[in-house]
Amino acid sequence: MLEDRFKVLSEHYPQAHLISGDASKIKEFDGFFDIVFQSTVFTSILDLDFKKHLASLMWKMKKQDGVIFWYDFTFDNPNNKNVKGVKLDELRSLFPNAKQFKVKRVTLAPPIGRRVGGFYSLFNIFPFLRTHVVVLIS
Repeated sequence: MLEDRFKVLSEHYPQAHLISGDASKIKEFDGFFDIVFQSTVFTSILDLDFKKHLASLMWKMKKQDGVIFWYDFTFDNPNNKNVKGVKLDELRSLFPNAKQFKVKRVTLAPPIGRRVGGFYSLFNIFPFLRTHVVVLIS
């Protein structure tokens, strides 16, 4: 998280236990969280070994009956070679011990969303136009 955003978050939620830094280096929270959340992180990681490492840490951080809440996109962006969509098969391979993946396509492809403006809700009723998914992994 960008430092200025972390500061604003800390100011607005002083009661929350927040940690800023490299998530791949967090060790002290094994089995600690009910929910481990990631949003558009894995699509920015191009190294498969690092993806596997981070996914493994996320799995360890959740309680035994906890869940991973995942929001990311599943299609490559042809205009941005610095990101790569995470297909559902890859997602399943990142969490081999997971028993359940509840998947819902939720976000209209951003280039379409920008063009349709006020008609976003109308276009978003078509699942084949949605590029982002929410996945509950348990």
